[in-house]
Amino acid sequence: MARRQAVIGQDISLFLVRHSVVREAAACTHDDKLERVIMLKTRSHFYNISIRRRPVTRERESMSTQTVSSLPAEAKDKKENR
Repeated sequence: MARRQAVIGQDISLFLVRHSVVREAAACTHDDKLERVIMLKTRSHFYNISIRRRPVTRERESMSTQTVSSLPAEAKDKKENR
């Protein structure tokens, strides 16, 4: 599977940096996860921003819930008593 391209904003003013990051974070769907945000200062009060999202694999999340439900009854009782 090919890697997704990063969203790159060039020469973004300092007071618009937060808005740009929030807009991209809101664009993440339930299949995406915000991986990283890189900010590089280009000149006085201007930045280049690189925002990368990655897909979330749903199989791993379902496996973690299955392992908890497949515990023996004694282990569940001990876990509840803590």
